[in-house]
Amino acid sequence: MPVFFFDIHSGNELSIDDEGMELRDVLAAQVEAARALAVFAQAEMGLKDARGQQLAVWVRDAHGTVMEVKLTFAIARRE
Repeated sequence: MPVFFFDIHSGNELSIDDEGMELRDVLAAQVEAARALAVFAQAEMGLKDARGQQLAVWVRDAHGTVMEVKLTFAIARRE
């Protein structure tokens, strides 16, 4: 089974995945990247200033980047 790596980009922060995950194919990697974005977005929503927040997961295999999955969200409070 191929190994996929999921590098997380949040604002100016970058977290490189050195361990990777064995998955059956690119579609399974796409589903895992989307799940990861949902978890990170939920954590980011608790921030006081989350206007125009962009999160991304770059998925790599042994040959390089195979996809980039992005999520942009904004919270506009009416206080």
